[in-house]
Amino acid sequence: MSKEKTTQHYRGVLCGYCRQPIPVPGIVEKIVSDESESGEKRGGIFNLRCRACERERPYRINEIIEVEGSPRPRSLRARQAHASPQPLLARAAGG
Repeated sequence: MSKEKTTQHYRGVLCGYCRQPIPVPGIVEKIVSDESESGEKRGGIFNLRCRACERERPYRINEIIEVEGSPRPRSLRARQAHASPQPLLARAAGG
């Protein structure tokens, strides 16, 4: 019995800072597929935050590429920031 390797692919862009692949959200993929079906080019721009270096930057739809492998999980630091926000501290009255 031969084993076939199944490689995953996803659409993404390369981070403009660290060059790591960033997965493209579904809404952007839908826009790209709609454009390819209709033949109409809208040339959209969207912002993404890199999962490796945590920096955000605008990307163009024509920068999207096919990436081999599975998307990188979000960093622990980003998950902690969203999971437990710090309470706001009240200022003490100065006397």
